[in-house]
Amino acid sequence: LSQTFSTVEMYGCAVRVLLYLADTCDVGITFSAYAPNAAVLSAASDSDWAVTRSTSGGGLRLAGGTPHAVSRKQDSGSGSSAGAEIIAASGLCDDIAHARGVLEYMNLPQELPTIIDVDNKAVYDVSRNYSATKALRHLDRRAFRIREYTFQSVVAARLVRTTENWADMFTKVLDRAPFLKFRRIVMNPIDSIVARVVAMACGVWAPT
Repeated sequence: LSQTFSTVEMYGCAVRVLLYLADTCDVGITFSAYAPNAAVLSAASDSDWAVTRSTSGGGLRLAGGTPHAVSRKQDSGSGSSAGAEIIAASGLCDDIAHARGVLEYMNLPQELPTIIDVDNKAVYDVSRNYSATKALRHLDRRAFRIREYTFQSVVAARLVRTTENWADMFTKVLDRAPFLKFRRIVMNPIDSIVARVVAMACGVWAPT
């Protein structure tokens, strides 16, 4: 897009991205068997509602890191922020179902439903209730897959505050403080010399 419809503002953004990548080239995702609940798959979902097509974002966490993350435009526009959030969560549930199948093949079955954090009460209510509401009649049936997966014990929605939903990293432009907070959750970086030495001694990190 930046090459087809390039502007001075887009060029400035591209330069900032390159500078950030150069400044953080040694920061990578760290997976560790010693992370809390390392063998348990978890997830978070969010949406940035827009008048046109909203953005679905989220990811899956395992062993302290995030092996799968998404930030993608939805197929069509949604008439409400609740609708956009439900579509985003249902789309991520498909990814969760696939990941659970892969983990079972790898002899790491998930005994309990995968917790998916959401910051929208409509998503939480829809996942736990089969009744329809007038406000959501405009959504397609496929938008309610989170409800089907919940009743199949594949996922379980957990309502969290927006400030605690790390999926915001994939849908919004964040200030420095929340960005660094969510980056630590998503990437689990080992960003100090002492921590790296200890991690290398424990065999949970190796320099690239």
